[in-house]
Amino acid sequence: MMRRAISKLEVIGMFALLAVLITSGGLSTAIAAPLSTSAVSSQDGGSFCAREVPSGSIVNSAAGTIIFPNGSVVANAAIPCSMTSVVYSCCSGGPEALGTEGGLNLNQYFASFQDQWTRPPNPSSGSFGSNQGVGLFDALVYYSTQNNPDIIQPLLTYGCITSTDCSNSFRLTAYALIGSIVDYATPVSTSNGDTIQGVMTYYSSISGCINNGPGYGINAKDTSAGTHSILYQCTSDQYPLAYAGALEPINLSTCTQMPGTTSDAFGSVSYTTSPSGGTATTSASTPDTFCTPTAGWNSGATTLTLGWKDS
Repeated sequence: MMRRAISKLEVIGMFALLAVLITSGGLSTAIAAPLSTSAVSSQDGGSFCAREVPSGSIVNSAAGTIIFPNGSVVANAAIPCSMTSVVYSCCSGGPEALGTEGGLNLNQYFASFQDQWTRPPNPSSGSFGSNQGVGLFDALVYYSTQNNPDIIQPLLTYGCITSTDCSNSFRLTAYALIGSIVDYATPVSTSNGDTIQGVMTYYSSISGCINNGPGYGINAKDTSAGTHSILYQCTSDQYPLAYAGALEPINLSTCTQMPGTTSDAFGSVSYTTSPSGGTATTSASTPDTFCTPTAGWNSGATTLTLGWKDS
């Protein structure tokens, strides 16, 4: 793939990432005291390049091809990867605030995972710069290295998806960070109060991957509007870790840039594992302090609620 030369990027610090992780198995198929609102930190995440592909595309980075939904095959160079300073869930050990669901047997992984949440109101400070964003998502994570996990995620984000793709509105996209490359499907618009569903599915064989090899389907759905953004990512990753819910502000300076409410609930959680029968246990934590994050499960561990200050 032909790419422009990339210098080492500074990946903007990820504040108050609230997450719940579920360590499980797989499937197959195609609060601390608030931080000063002026405080901003950064993490060195190395070089990241990002590209937008049409919804429904199959990304085969190893072969250097992208298959469009109409079946046409193009070289990666046809959709050049460009430098970005906005990367969700990467760098320096992963999330800064998280919860885990663990206790799976060795070699188990998620075959499928899904849950849903609500699209919140826009931030009261609605204008973001080219390196700012705030995202709500569920995700599957694979730590190929300690500091640079691979992640696939149905991502609801306000502000920037990349430093060149920004909007003062909440958009929904199927998003993947594999190695140092970000691929995301064309985002769809959303409305306040819409039900958002994030679905990730393992496929043991995807036509279009090398030797019809494995990968994951990522489906970011606005069930209220009947719209979605879909990405198929060829990868040998078998994700043993899931975020049932996460809030990730990137390079924000004030709580008025947070979603315009003080909480969101992630529910209707379901998953399957491979080998089958994997069972996970829930926990939640908030190591960061920006805008006073909270995270916790209800007594039946069926709903995760994330909280934050919005003013």
